[in-house]
Amino acid sequence: MREGVKNFINSPAWTELKAVLSEFWSDYNSEGWDNASHNFFQKADFEGEAHALETMGLEQGCTVQEIRKRFRDLSLIWHPDQHPEDQKEMAQEKFIELENAKEILIKIANRKAKKF
Repeated sequence: MREGVKNFINSPAWTELKAVLSEFWSDYNSEGWDNASHNFFQKADFEGEAHALETMGLEQGCTVQEIRKRFRDLSLIWHPDQHPEDQKEMAQEKFIELENAKEILIKIANRKAKKF
């Protein structure tokens, strides 16, 4: 148990968590709860939006049509049937990652569209 705690304290995850909490506390003291909590949830990326955008090569605020078009373009490149037998597994993993990113981004874009 002691070794596990020691490893966690020396890990990049702990360093990142400390930085996020420190920034949250600073935002809270200077801007108040609303702004601090909004900034915290954006940086925490609980839904995986930042990773999905990076995976798809898109920018914040993209439309559902842009997401679908980008997925079609990338699926032509990464579809496992487009790769030789020795690269099919790698292509399959990338293709699944793209599909998951597309679903996350479409869900978020639809939710944002309903708000307005």
